Amino acid sequence: RTEVTIYCIAPKGESAEARARRIRQYEDFFNASGMATPDDLEEFRACQEGFMGRALEWNDMSRGATHWVEGPDDEADKIGLKPILSGVKTEDEGLYVAQHTYWLEQIRKAAEAEAKNA
Repeated sequence: RTEVTIYCIAPKGESAEARARRIRQYEDFFNASGMATPDDLEEFRACQEGFMGRALEWNDMSRGATHWVEGPDDEADKIGLKPILSGVKTEDEGLYVAQHTYWLEQIRKAAEAEAKNA
């Protein structure tokens, strides 16, 4: 069971009118029916679910792999872009594959340079 506590802070010397307005706005924004709290609680719930996950050796980052585009497509060629890998959907994970590939190349180069200088 989890308890979530929200505090509404205010400036010292706040007028009664300003305080009443702030509290009403606070009520509209927080609490179960407000704009902020429901999505915050959903994120908290999702985190708790994720914390039950297992540690695995690999992280599957293949979402969108069936429609990744290696190299430039016709549209990229038209404007002079030379991508290594792209996807047709914004949620494709090819971005991470390209970043991790580059990171691994840089780590290997650094390790080789360090070994030569040792």
